[in-house]
Amino acid sequence: MFKSIIVSLFLLSIFTMIFASTNFRHQLDPYNPEYKPGEILIKFTDEVELQISSNRGIIETGVNSLDVLSNRWQVTEMEKVFKNSEKKGKYLNFSIFIKFQYR
Repeated sequence: MFKSIIVSLFLLSIFTMIFASTNFRHQLDPYNPEYKPGEILIKFTDEVELQISSNRGIIETGVNSLDVLSNRWQVTEMEKVFKNSEKKGKYLNFSIFIKFQYR
């Protein structure tokens, strides 16, 4: 009886360690962010006003330095990361996070 309790506790602790170690891999690490090929996330300052257009299927923003990169990487899609966000007073403005997808 005592031996079966010890074995059960041992197996339970092994299962717990395996389960716990798999959960830690999915946490975000700010020093080693996950990478998704073909996507770039950009945070703009509040002052930036984007004028979105398309030139031969390549996205243009009206910001010269960004348009140069857009042409270089052939950015084909652009979308807000936080779709329903807007600036509210002094709080963080999530509307300025934009995801660019390139070829």
